[in-house]
Amino acid sequence: MTDLVLLPGLHGDAQTWAPVMRALPDGVHATALDLPAVADLDALADEVAGRVAPGSVVVGHSLGGVVAMHLGCVSQSA
Repeated sequence: MTDLVLLPGLHGDAQTWAPVMRALPDGVHATALDLPAVADLDALADEVAGRVAPGSVVVGHSLGGVVAMHLGCVSQSA
């Protein structure tokens, strides 16, 4: 099973994703994370990467989307 990891935008938190998580079909596992308060994008992505299981699909809104794309670039180059 693929896990979804949901990242909020700037000034948002994990609760931002509550309506989406309620609407997901049964059997889909999703976790919403709060973004840590880190000013540097590379450091932020590193901290988030440490909380994401390998093989997860990361979805983000706004800044969370930037972090998700950064994670994709990091995992492809590793």
